[in-house]
Amino acid sequence: MMGYQFAISWFSDLKSVLDTKRKSMHAFTFDDIFCPADNNVTVNATFKIKKIKELTAFSSIIPSAAVLFCGPFKSTCPIVERYNFLKRVCIEEFGSLVFQCHHSDKLYIARPGYHHSTFNTVCDNDPHFYQSCGIRNSLTSSNSAAICDEYVCEVKKNAVFQTKGVMSTVTVSSAILCQLQLDPAFDNLLYSQSCSNLPDNICSAEDEEEDVAHTSLTLRSGLTVGKSSVCNGRCDGRRCEDEAFCGGYLYGLYCIGWKQRLNYIKPSEVCDGYSTYLCPDGEDEKNCPEQDSLPRHEKCRRSTFNTFTGRQTSSVIPIINITRCGAPFSFELIEVLVDPVSICDNFLDQTNCTDQSRSTLTCYINGYLSTISKFVVCHGQEEVPTLCDNGIDQVCVKVSLTCEVHKHQLCDEIEDCLSGADENIAICRSMTKRVCHRAYKPDQALQIPIAWLRDGVEDCLDAIDEEDVWKTCGIGSTKRFVVSIDETCEEVFLCKHDQAAFVEFKNICDGIDTSCGIETNICAKSHKINPTFDSVLTVQKSGGELKTLMYCLPGLESLQEIANRCVINEVNLSGLDVFGVQSILTIIRPNTIVNCDHTFGEIYVTLSCAGYCEDSICPLQKKIQYNSCPQQHQNRIYTIADNNFLSFVTKIGNKSYRNDYFRCDNGVCLNYEQVCNVVDDCGDGSDEILCTNVFLCDSKDQLVPITEKCNGNIDCMDFSDECNLHCGKQILQSIFLKILSWNLAVLAIFLNLISLYRTLTDFNKEMSKVAMNNKILILLINLGDLLIGVYLIYIAIMDTIVYGSGYCSEHINWLSSAHCNIIGVISTIGYEMSLVSMTILAVTRLGVIKDKTRISERFTRRVLFKISLGALIIVMMCITIAVIPLVPQFEDFFVNGMTYRPSVRLFIGAPDKQIHLSILQEYYGKIKGKNLKWRVINDLVDGMFSSDYGGDVLGRKKIEFYGNEGVCLFKFFVKADDPQRIYAWGILSLNMVCFLVISVCYIFIDNRTRTTSKVLTQGKTHTGHEVRKRNRRLQRKISLIIATDFLCWLPVTIVSCLHSGAVIDATPYYSLISIVFLPINSVINPILYNDFSTTLLEKVKEKSKPVFAKKWRNKKVSPEQFNTTCINKNECRHDQVQMIEMKVLKAKENDLTKISIAK
Repeated sequence: MMGYQFAISWFSDLKSVLDTKRKSMHAFTFDDIFCPADNNVTVNATFKIKKIKELTAFSSIIPSAAVLFCGPFKSTCPIVERYNFLKRVCIEEFGSLVFQCHHSDKLYIARPGYHHSTFNTVCDNDPHFYQSCGIRNSLTSSNSAAICDEYVCEVKKNAVFQTKGVMSTVTVSSAILCQLQLDPAFDNLLYSQSCSNLPDNICSAEDEEEDVAHTSLTLRSGLTVGKSSVCNGRCDGRRCEDEAFCGGYLYGLYCIGWKQRLNYIKPSEVCDGYSTYLCPDGEDEKNCPEQDSLPRHEKCRRSTFNTFTGRQTSSVIPIINITRCGAPFSFELIEVLVDPVSICDNFLDQTNCTDQSRSTLTCYINGYLSTISKFVVCHGQEEVPTLCDNGIDQVCVKVSLTCEVHKHQLCDEIEDCLSGADENIAICRSMTKRVCHRAYKPDQALQIPIAWLRDGVEDCLDAIDEEDVWKTCGIGSTKRFVVSIDETCEEVFLCKHDQAAFVEFKNICDGIDTSCGIETNICAKSHKINPTFDSVLTVQKSGGELKTLMYCLPGLESLQEIANRCVINEVNLSGLDVFGVQSILTIIRPNTIVNCDHTFGEIYVTLSCAGYCEDSICPLQKKIQYNSCPQQHQNRIYTIADNNFLSFVTKIGNKSYRNDYFRCDNGVCLNYEQVCNVVDDCGDGSDEILCTNVFLCDSKDQLVPITEKCNGNIDCMDFSDECNLHCGKQILQSIFLKILSWNLAVLAIFLNLISLYRTLTDFNKEMSKVAMNNKILILLINLGDLLIGVYLIYIAIMDTIVYGSGYCSEHINWLSSAHCNIIGVISTIGYEMSLVSMTILAVTRLGVIKDKTRISERFTRRVLFKISLGALIIVMMCITIAVIPLVPQFEDFFVNGMTYRPSVRLFIGAPDKQIHLSILQEYYGKIKGKNLKWRVINDLVDGMFSSDYGGDVLGRKKIEFYGNEGVCLFKFFVKADDPQRIYAWGILSLNMVCFLVISVCYIFIDNRTRTTSKVLTQGKTHTGHEVRKRNRRLQRKISLIIATDFLCWLPVTIVSCLHSGAVIDATPYYSLISIVFLPINSVINPILYNDFSTTLLEKVKEKSKPVFAKKWRNKKVSPEQFNTTCINKNECRHDQVQMIEMKVLKAKENDLTKISIAK
C-alpha cells in the first residue's frame, strides 16, 4: 500500500540521516512499522524502536498538524509557509521533511543541504519544478524552465556525486547547470549530463538567435561555458575564465603549464607576490612594477588568509591594466555563494577602468576625478566600501523586492528592473526641464527629478543640482522647486491649519489623496458626483468566501421581488488556479444580466468577470507574477499558479491567503475595490481604461462615472462629459428657435423703428392733452419693444455667429460675462416698459370713454412737463427693476454662484452657495451658521489657498441673476428655497396684474362702445352696416390685445408655479420663453398701436383684392344719391338723421382722442 511503503521509505532515510550525522544510534534498531490490519483505514503509524537494554514503543513524535499515514493516502497534509513558499508539509523531523506534491497525492522526502537539496523522488505533473521551491531560503529569479531557478535533477545510476541511500534526486541551480563540466583537476562535480529527467537539449539550442542563453562557448583553455555567463561581471566558470576577454581587453593572463596545457591566471593572482603552480615559469609575477614608484591611486593593500598557518597577512600590490576592473565576485559551484575576489581590500582596483563600457559612475576619489566600475556600484555587498568622496557610488534605492538600482538609474528612460519600477516611481512624474550629466553614466545629459534639487547629494557632475540657481515658487512653508524657469508660479491649496503641507493645483482632484488627505473628499463635495459603493458584502465560511451583490443584501426583500430572485453561483474571477488560494468564490447575485453602469469597484469586477454584466469585459487581464507589485506587499508568500508560473499571495488572518489583486500597466497592484471605481489608483489610468462604467474626460486626466455623462451637470473640468458627440449645449438648441429668433428680431426692430418715426412725426401743438399722453405712451411701448428686438438680435448673433457649437465649453464664461448681464437688463427694461405703458394706456383710454363730456385740455408746457415726468417715472421704474439684481449690496440674494479659474481644480462649473458651504464644512469642520454671506464665504475660500503673490488668486467671477441660462433672461423660475424667490414672484405678480388690468379695461371699452353705437346699428341700413363693421374691427383688436398678453405672460406664470412646486424643472424652457412667448407683443404692438402700421396693412390687403371689388368697396354715395334710394321721404329723412348722428359721434370721439379706439 502507498502509505505503508512510504513509511518504510521514510524510516530508511531517517536511519541513514542519523547514521550520517553520527548520532549515538548504534544502540537503536528499527524493529518494524506497526499498522492496523485494515490498511484501508487512514490512521497514524505506530513505530517500535528497540534499544539494547529496554524496548520503547511510542507514537511518532510528529506535530498534530503533520500526520503520516499507514493506510491509503488522502490529501490532508496542511498548506503551510516554508521560506515564504506555500507547501504541503506533512512531517518535519530530524532534518528531513515530508511534503505532498502540490498537484497530486504523491509524497516526497526532502533533505535541505548547504549547497543543494536532495529528494527521494520527483513529483509528477510538475514541469517547472515547483518541488524545489521553499526547501532552502533562496529566491533569485524565475524563468520559463524552472520557476524557482533550480532544477530537480534525478541523478543517473553510477553518476558521479550520486547520493548514497534512497535519496537519488538533487537540486541544481540554473546558473550553473549548463556551465559546469568535468574538470580534470576536480572529478566530483555535477553537470547537466548527470540528470536523467531533464531534456537532452536543455543546454543547447537549435537556433542560436532564438536561444542564445543556452548556447555554449569553448574558452582558450578548453573550458566550455554557456554564452550567457561570458562577460556578465561575475565569475561563473572555473578560475573566472569566463571574464577573461571582455570588450576587447584581457583581464588576467594565460601561461603554459604542465604538459603544454594553456592555463588561465585570474587578475587576483597576477603580481600578488606569489607564483602560482599553473605558471611554472613564473609568468604571473614577471614585469610587475615596483610599489614604491607607483602613485597612491595605482597601488593598494591586499589581505589574504593562510589556511595552513591560520594567520592573515597583507601586502601592497600594484594595480595594472590587466588587473584593473576585473570581475570582483564569483559564484561558487552548486550553491550560489557570492565571494569577493577583488584585488584590493578597498576595491580601488575597480576604479579608472581601461574599458569605458565598464565605467558607469564618475566622481572624485581622494580629490581626483575618477571612474568606478559598474560591478561595485550598488552591488548590495557589505564588503564593498564607499569609494567616492561624496559617497554617491553607494546611494542605492530598492524599488522592488527583487530590484535595487543606483539612484541615478531612476527616471533615466531605461528600465533597469524587469517590472520597470525604476521608471514608474512617483518622483519621475516631476522632472526638471534643464538637463545635466549625472554621475552614473555621465555620457548623456538627462533631466533630473525635482525631488533631487538641493537634497544634499550632488547628483550632477558639476553639482548644479545643489546650487542656488533653480527657480522656486512660494514663500515659507509653500516654497518649492518648479520644473522650468519659464513656469508661472501659482498659489497652492493649503492643508488644514494644523498642517504645514500643501498641494499644487495640478494635483488637486486627481482622486488620490496626498499629504493633506482631505482634498479628495472636498472634490467630491464640489463636483456633486454621487458616492460609489465599491465593496461587496463578504462573509467568511468554512468552505470559503460568500459574497453578496447589490440588492441581494439581507433586508432588501422588496427590491428582490421587483428585480427577480437572487441566485447563488460559483465563479473564478481571475480564471487562475492558484495553489493555496480558494479561487472559486460563491456569490449571491441577481438572477439576470444587469447593466453595470451603476456598479463600481469590487461589485463591478465581480459581475463583469463572472459574465453577468451587459456589454462589459473583465478588467483582470494581467496575471499576478511573483515579481509583480514592486515596493508593495513585502510580506508576500510565493506559490504556483496554473501549475505554470510563480505567483504570490498575502495572508488574511491566520489561515487563509488571497491573490485577488489587479496589476496595473506600471506594475502597481490594487485591490478589487480600487478597480473601475472612477479613481486613477494606478497612476497611469490602466485600472479604469477597460471599464464601461467610467467616462474619461477629454483632458485624459479626469474620470467620472458614465452615469454622469450627459446628465446636465458638469463633472469634467473641460466640460467634455456634457459637451461631446452624444450631447451638447447651445444658447438656442433647436433650429426652429434659431430661425425664429432671427425673424422676430428683424421684424421687431423694423416695425418698431417705423412706428417710432411715425409717432415722433405726429407730434404738434394742436394736440390735446389726451392725444399727447397717448402718443408718449405709444412711444414708450415702441421703445420697449425695440429693446426686445435688440435683445433678440444679440442672442441670435451670439448663438449663431460667435459661439455656435462651441458654446457648450464656453458657457460658463458667457454666463459670468458682462455681456450676459447687459442684455439681461435690456430685455427686462424692454418688456417691463412695454407692459407698464400698455397698462397705463388702457387705463387712460377707459377714463376717456367713461367721461365723454369732459373738455380735453389743449397742449401746454405744463401738460408736456407732467406727461414727460410720468414717462420718466415709467422708464426709471423699469430700469430699477432690471438693475436691482446686479447691485453688489444685494449679492446674497441674487448671485447664483461663483466661477473660478480652470487651474483651480477644486471647483468645477459654477458652484452655488450650498456647495460652497459643504466644501467649507469639509475643510474647516463645523461652521457656525448655515446661511453665510458671500463675502464671508469668499474669505473662507481664500483661506484655503496660499496668498504668496497677492492679486486675484482664484480668478473668481460671479454668476449673476441673469446668468441662470444661456439666453440671459430674468430669472422667472425659482425654487421655494431660493433667496431670489420673493423678488422674482413679486415682479411676476406685477406683470400678471398688468395683464389683468389691460384685459379688464379693454373688455369694458368694448362693452361701452357697443352700448354707445347700439342706436346706430338698428335696422338694415348702410349706416348700421358700417357701424357694425367698425365694432367688429374694434372687437378683433381688443381680442388680439388680450390674447397676445395672455400668450405672453400666463404661460410664464404657470410654468414658474410648477417649477417652484418642484413639479417640473423649467430651466430648459428659458429659451422657449425668451424667443417664442415674450417677443409676441414686440411684433404685434407696432401693428396695433400705430395708424401707419394699420394703414400699411390695409393697403397691402386692398391691393391683393380684384380691381372690380376694390372699386365697388370704395364707391361713395352722395346725399342726392342717398335720397333717391329711399322708398319715401320719411325713410330717407330717418336715414339722414342716423348718418348725421354717426358723424357727430365720430367727430366727438376723434376730438377726445384721435386714436382712442385704434386698438
